[in-house]
Amino acid sequence: MDGTVANGAAWLERPDCHDESTHAFWSDPHVYTRIIGELHRAGVPTATHAIGDGAVRHVHDSVEKAQAGDERGAAPD
Repeated sequence: MDGTVANGAAWLERPDCHDESTHAFWSDPHVYTRIIGELHRAGVPTATHAIGDGAVRHVHDSVEKAQAGDERGAAPD
């Protein structure tokens, strides 16, 4: 989920002052959610670096759903 605010690659809930940073740097957030679920089920600890409130929300939701056993995963906005 990594990116930086300065270059418009962070995933923010609202656009920055340049009307950027509204999408995930990760090419497909659904794939991230699926992978986190697979790793959790396999007992593999994970860590994710996320910049931007949208990215942090998606990571949090994905981990929560993996821990709850929710196979659907988190859907990005």
